[in-house]
Amino acid sequence: MLPALLVSAFGLVFLFTSAKMKVKRFVLWLFGLSILLHAASLSLRGRYPFVDNVLMINGVVLMVLIGYMCYKIYSSFARKRQAHSR
Repeated sequence: MLPALLVSAFGLVFLFTSAKMKVKRFVLWLFGLSILLHAASLSLRGRYPFVDNVLMINGVVLMVLIGYMCYKIYSSFARKRQAHSR
């Protein structure tokens, strides 16, 4: 339950960053599809040989997307902080 809340919070905070709306839409759709594919792969793990490979690739995609979202969130808040200090 906690990881699902954390992922939802990342997505929600990412909506309020300074990224372009087209980029936000693409990242959030890809993030949602990756989560669904990851859940399906976890439920089918061990039954089919290709599912383990899909799970590994999908885990990397999720980590890259989370890293990108964290970077955009941090840079957006840092930019706002610099604007307020001037």
